[in-house]
Amino acid sequence: MATIPELIDALEDALDYEESGSLSKAKTVVTIVNKLIVRRPQASSRDGSSISYDVNQLRQLRDEARAYVNAKSRGGAVRFLGPIQSFRG
Repeated sequence: MATIPELIDALEDALDYEESGSLSKAKTVVTIVNKLIVRRPQASSRDGSSISYDVNQLRQLRDEARAYVNAKSRGGAVRFLGPIQSFRG
C-alpha cells in the first residue's frame, strides 16, 4: 500500500495528462485522488515534516480528470484515411 507522500508524488507525475494527451494518466489522477480522499487526514505531521491537502481541491482535480476521460472515451479521436488511388478502386 502506497503512503500518502508516494500518492502525492504519483499524482504530480500524472497531472500533465492534458499536455501529453494521456488517457491513462487521467485515469491515474482519478484513482489517486480517490485514494487520497479515502485516507484523509487533511493534515498530518511526522518526524518534523508535515503534509496537508484540501479535499475540495482534490475533488475538483478528480472531476476535471473524469471529464477528460469521458470526452476521450466517446470516440473523439480523429482518424485519417490513407490516399485513395481512384474512386472506383
